[in-house]
Amino acid sequence: WGAIAGIIIFLYIQTKKEDQNLHSWLDILIPSIIIGLAISHIGAFFDGIHYGHETSLPWGVNFENSAVKYAVPIHPTQIYAFLYSAAIATTLIFINNLKKFQETPGLLAATGIVSYSSFYFLEQFLRGDDTIMIWIIRLPQILAAITILIGIKLLYKILTQNKKPLAKSKKK
Repeated sequence: WGAIAGIIIFLYIQTKKEDQNLHSWLDILIPSIIIGLAISHIGAFFDGIHYGHETSLPWGVNFENSAVKYAVPIHPTQIYAFLYSAAIATTLIFINNLKKFQETPGLLAATGIVSYSSFYFLEQFLRGDDTIMIWIIRLPQILAAITILIGIKLLYKILTQNKKPLAKSKKK
């Protein structure tokens, strides 16, 4: 998350310096970043990190890894994350061809940010690995909620900026 924030800050500075549209660049980068995250989730599965808590579902997995604190089947949250990441990236690539998304810079990126962060927030309910807890909420959930709010604000800004005012009718 820190690397992604750093890239976006760097990109913001560069686009201002070069007088380019940040939103257009984000439309290119966000689907690519989500594809990268999907691939990293597969790596997390093979490494036995970012795992879920106990489950009795038939697709529960056992890890023979000393870092995993469960010896019973657990949710393969890494696979869930791969599936939703791949679905979001595929959807973003598909809807990029729609006229509304091509004419509205940043709409694709904001949609991707809100979608990924929402699924990530929900995934955290199934996670069993240790993290910082604030009351009963995991710190990654709080960060995801903040990212969702930023994405919604960006979506609102993009949609209201690109809305053309209705022409006033002339009185005769």
